[in-house]
Amino acid sequence: MTMSEHPLRAALALAAVDAQRQGEIIAAVLKRMDRPAAIRRRDRAIREAFALIGSAPGSVRVLAQALSDFSTRVWTCQRHLPAPPAHATPLHAALWRACQAADDAGARLPNERQVRRIVS
Repeated sequence: MTMSEHPLRAALALAAVDAQRQGEIIAAVLKRMDRPAAIRRRDRAIREAFALIGSAPGSVRVLAQALSDFSTRVWTCQRHLPAPPAHATPLHAALWRACQAADDAGARLPNERQVRRIVS
């Protein structure tokens, strides 16, 4: 569905919002509302984090725990940011993107079994 076909465009027209001038903002909102795309972004970020951790025995458990810890300790303080902080390590940046995509999808973060499926 393109932006011109999206029901949001009709709603904006009724609200007298100039969709042409606000196109970039509208595109960002529509991107965040696309649940399947957000889940693919979450999974891609999880695979990126797994590549950074490495594939040694127990890596899936370590990643699942890191994702859980990050979401409760760091993400709650950084969810308002438009991108990972400049000082974030590559692993934290990947975890940040996974948390953001999960929020965008309205989905929970995966548990260890689901992380195993995502990275295999």
